[in-house]
Amino acid sequence: MKHLLLKTLAAIGAASGCVFTVAQATETVWLDSLDLSTMRQGWGTPQVNRSIREQPLSVGGQKFERGVGTHANSTYRLALNGGTERFTASVGRDDAAGGSGSVVFQVLADGKSVFTSGMMKSGQSAKPLAVDLRGVETLLLLVTDAGDGVECDHADWANAQFTVTGAKPAPGVAPYVEGSLVRGSGPAVYLIQSGRRCPIPDGEVFKAKGFQWEKVITLADAEIDAIPIGSPVYYVPSEPVVILTPKPAPAPRLNGPKVYGARPGHPFLYRIPAQGERPMTFSASGCPRGFNLTRTPASSPARPRRAANTTSLFARRIRVAATIVVSSS
Repeated sequence: MKHLLLKTLAAIGAASGCVFTVAQATETVWLDSLDLSTMRQGWGTPQVNRSIREQPLSVGGQKFERGVGTHANSTYRLALNGGTERFTASVGRDDAAGGSGSVVFQVLADGKSVFTSGMMKSGQSAKPLAVDLRGVETLLLLVTDAGDGVECDHADWANAQFTVTGAKPAPGVAPYVEGSLVRGSGPAVYLIQSGRRCPIPDGEVFKAKGFQWEKVITLADAEIDAIPIGSPVYYVPSEPVVILTPKPAPAPRLNGPKVYGARPGHPFLYRIPAQGERPMTFSASGCPRGFNLTRTPASSPARPRRAANTTSLFARRIRVAATIVVSSS
């Protein structure tokens, strides 16, 4: 019916030499009504119609009923697909934050900066913004830490709304994922690891890690700055495995303690630990009555390096002094 009406008006206009202008219907879409699950931020989770501390939105003493509370560094990407005409909001640091934090709000349209709030601190009045988005495909809402760390950087997108004439704004997909290589306008290249941008120190590390320049993704400087910095990427060349422990000598050697205790009134069993080439001969001298040295083959295939020779003695409340000797057979 709508298309038929437009065709009829166009035909009438052509016949009469007049031009008819048909206004497109507009719709208001609030930022807090969108899916915020893709909003990345430095602490906590995005809050709908309240601050990051789950308090009413308040900037510079002014209360707001609607908006989104977030925390620096914060990134929210939206696909507009040319259907949005305007974005308006009042931005500022939330009054409930406390401390001495500071934030900077930025809006990027198709990678170009269209709004920057400058540094905003506690107590400052909310700063209004109004951005023309006609023809814009992708919008990026950023909150950075103003270069002094993210402590108490609570930020509010208050009364944030879109004027829409076509497709509604929808969460966009970031061009980078875990393991991506990204860069800004400068020469620095970063590796995305655990949500952070990890600097690659130099070209040698870049080459040694097997990275490829054609896979580096270029982002706006403001978006690069909004990604938390991580530890530098290093390359440690692999080395051959070397066993530093020397091989045991072929000569027989006892490895047990010189003094071995036993509990009186209980059976006594002592296994003689020895090393060296097999077969071996074990002998013991100076043993009291009841002390038996039992010989079994020390070069047993199942345990070639363990001496199976045992001694058995029913211990009494006496001190036993015995000498055990091991020699090659």
